[in-house]
Parts: sequence; C-alpha cells; structure tokens
Amino acid sequence: MVLTSRAGELAEAGAFARGALVRMQEIKHRVFLVDDQAMIGEAVRRMLADQTDIAFEFCRDANAAADAATAFGPTVILQDLVMEIGRAHV
Repeated sequence: MVLTSRAGELAEAGAFARGALVRMQEIKHRVFLVDDQAMIGEAVRRMLADQTDIAFEFCRDANAAADAATAFGPTVILQDLVMEIGRAHV
C-alpha cells in the first residue's frame, strides 16, 4: 500500500500494531527446535507454517540453545539427541 501522508503512515502503523497484537494473542503454542541440520529446521518450519496458533523458533547452535529458549519461552522443545558442542555430544 502506498501512503501519501504522515497521518496515513501513522494509521497504517497502528493497524499493523493491532494486527500484530491480535496475532500474538492467537498463539497458543511456542515450538522451539534445537537441531544442527538446517534441513530438519526447514522441514519442521514448513509443517507448522499454516498453523496460525503456533509460533516456531529454530536454533542450530547447541551452545546458544538454552539462552535462545529462555528468550523465546517455548511450550514445546524438540531436540536432536546427537549434537556436537565443540568436541562433546549432547
């Protein structure tokens, strides 16, 4: 949409913010995936893409997973059972 005035921009921004708020209120589940394979992350993202009540976050770095999960606040965590952290496996 092309806006021609500052008032129009503010009105559009308000509509966007209200839409984002409604979207956040609709989310019932937050799925967090920890996997070092991008292909798995993309496959799960595509499976969940049309689910409007599910937010999805993907982390490939096992070292950063705990902080990312804390920030995201998942209701479900899916984790690859064989991941490397440096030379160790998770």
